Amino acid sequence: MKRSMAVWVVVLAGLAVSMGCQSAPVCKYHVGDVDTVSYTQKSVYKNWVEMPGKDKDQVRMRTTEYTVVLRREVESVGIDGSAVMNATFEQVKFDLNIDFPDKDTHEYYLSTPDKTESSRGGEAMLGGRSFKVRVAPDTTVLEIMGRDALLEQLGLSDKSTGTAMFFVSEEQLKKYLERDLIQNAPGMSSRKVMQPIPDSMVKAKAVEMTYKTAPAIGDVVTIQATGEAIFVVPKGMTEPEPPAVFGQKLIFDNSDMQEFALEGSARFDLAAGKVLEENKSMRCMLVLLEENLFGGKGKEKPGGGGVMFTEILRSESFAPVQ
Repeated sequence: MKRSMAVWVVVLAGLAVSMGCQSAPVCKYHVGDVDTVSYTQKSVYKNWVEMPGKDKDQVRMRTTEYTVVLRREVESVGIDGSAVMNATFEQVKFDLNIDFPDKDTHEYYLSTPDKTESSRGGEAMLGGRSFKVRVAPDTTVLEIMGRDALLEQLGLSDKSTGTAMFFVSEEQLKKYLERDLIQNAPGMSSRKVMQPIPDSMVKAKAVEMTYKTAPAIGDVVTIQATGEAIFVVPKGMTEPEPPAVFGQKLIFDNSDMQEFALEGSARFDLAAGKVLEENKSMRCMLVLLEENLFGGKGKEKPGGGGVMFTEILRSESFAPVQ
């Protein structure tokens, strides 16, 4: 009887292993490793008004998109698996397009080691500039080194403004390197983590993210993530800052959020210890009734006045450059 029980223990243990008790993704760094990675973020704000008995108003749209390409070289690896990297800007590209019924605007910035072009003129040249970081095996940036020297090379300070300054803030430098789905990927189950709202126009206090890791196919695992808006400030988090721009604040204060969706996916090579890709997207819809503005005068109108819709789309992508 005891022998039979022992056999079953061995069988069940083997079954558990075969069913995929895999560990969470961990990046593997080696001195001398060199790679090039690309990070892109795109934000679209759409706004239009619908009036009773009238055709739909022309959509007003503001689109911001930027891409940062970094060349990374591992200089040292610590006993904890973290790596000190030298990161060089190979390309920084920024585009702002404003499409209004009475006005179209295009602003741009493009910097490579060879040249820098900007619609504003006189912008600092980021292409070819470098900084150092210490990165954990889960991609968390533990330390940014040499940022002061980078600002000095660019002729900037922490009080500077402009496109180039935007790209070298500590928050931005971390964005190019940290991968949310890798940081929070569970081994073979699901995990819930409270995260800040992804945009100041989202009428919520936080987002509860659920991360799930699928069984590996060969050496590659896929991590999926979905987000749910939370309307009470979670313990340990602070109240989000509202929009600062007057028009956005007016919409934010008087509208209702009727739709919110956030999802992401990532692929990771367990054998190589490399992030293959990460993609995230968000959609938010705000609805503002005219009756909520100007002391409720819209209530006096037939049909209750107009309705303003604001749609916010946001996407992020990261991948190695082949």
